Amino acid sequence: MPNSIPEPLSAANDHAASTTAQAVVADVVCLGCGCLCDDIEVVVDRDREKRAIVATKNTCDLGVKWFEREIVQTYDYPAMIDGSPATIEAAIERSANILSTARRPLVLGLEGLTIEAQRSAVDLVDAIRGFLVTRSRPGTDIAHRAVQRVGIVGCTLGEVRHRADLIVHWRSDPVVTHPRHGERYGANSIGRFIPRGRADRRVISVDLEPTATAAQADEFIKISSGNEYETLVVLRALVRGAPIDRGRAERRTGIDFDILKRLSETLKSARYGAWIWDESKYNNESDILTIESILALVGDLNETSRFVAVELGGSANRAGATAVSTWRSGYPGSVDFASGAPRYLPEIADPAALIESREVDAILTFQNLDWIADLNAIKHAARVLPTIVVSHMNEPSGFVPSVSIATASLGLNEEGTIIRVDGAALSLNPPLESDRPSAAIIIKEIHKQFAAERAQKKDDRIGNRTY
Repeated sequence: MPNSIPEPLSAANDHAASTTAQAVVADVVCLGCGCLCDDIEVVVDRDREKRAIVATKNTCDLGVKWFEREIVQTYDYPAMIDGSPATIEAAIERSANILSTARRPLVLGLEGLTIEAQRSAVDLVDAIRGFLVTRSRPGTDIAHRAVQRVGIVGCTLGEVRHRADLIVHWRSDPVVTHPRHGERYGANSIGRFIPRGRADRRVISVDLEPTATAAQADEFIKISSGNEYETLVVLRALVRGAPIDRGRAERRTGIDFDILKRLSETLKSARYGAWIWDESKYNNESDILTIESILALVGDLNETSRFVAVELGGSANRAGATAVSTWRSGYPGSVDFASGAPRYLPEIADPAALIESREVDAILTFQNLDWIADLNAIKHAARVLPTIVVSHMNEPSGFVPSVSIATASLGLNEEGTIIRVDGAALSLNPPLESDRPSAAIIIKEIHKQFAAERAQKKDDRIGNRTY
């Protein structure tokens, strides 16, 4: 049966009254957003049938929701085949059979795995000659391709905390999307060279509309979504000292030229500046030029000062999926192994489109399908494609996978390593125990069974030859 929550978790709760039945687990990592806060303290009640979380400390509202969701959405059975309870061994055998007969399986959801499990998953995709998509939303490889073309001046989040005297939030709203970003790494954090925190920093918000982050900034500049690229081009020209036609610049950007000139001067005068942007705002193919302009502008600013580009990052182990895919295949995601060698195909790596067009004939996912952007298309197509779900979360109602295997929850009761958006490796310290196997074990067992079936088929073909 799924774990239960004895009482609602509260970010405002301090530790519950200490009793012999309760234990405090420190340094728990919250995967509720890209901050991946690793200073969470969790109070666990050991007297219940299964250990249960009764309170948390240092969690924001997103963190509270993440703990609640991770606890509730667990499978009722260890494994299911076509909607009926089954043993894990039978489910692994059926999964291997599906993958061995598929021509081009689609593999999704590496974000929900530890680094150790991701490594095994990429090796499995290579063996089954599948198509690996490391991100759920279409267009998320746009940022990778922009970095490949232009390069990036980056840093750890700790660098921003300790050194940045200017922070530019470009179409990012961490007050809403990453609530603890400001206190841990951003505007309100106290650093070694920023001893007064917010008082030692200038914060500028640039967005389409006023946001919660803009309300706390020293200055807000409104831009138009249709003129974002042009605005960045003008800023680059101002930073580089190139001659600019004032009237033309105002017509193309929709912004008073004096505002842009003042912004460029502020950028150049920073001792250490951080340009914080949100990758989720850029989903269209044309947005690659905008991201390239951001990265190029940050590079230009390093001619006169120290400036870095910082992406806010997504929840779970998204950065780890990119890193492991690059490590094992040479590419950050959207990798097709159908030919026997990895090919980078970011332009067609839209899960919904691949399934709708039947370019893939089986699905293996390590998260339930409701995290994919075009859920309706996925659910419709997945009903006719054999689908294997290896996850701790229940599937959305109305969808029955061919095989589902329940695993431990990443961060809640599964140990391992994850990578933060800045490349820092974090060790998970799960507060709860689980009777479910880890995803890494399941992946290795599927790979082993798949290899055995392939070897058997090869032996059968050799045995059936006539000479």
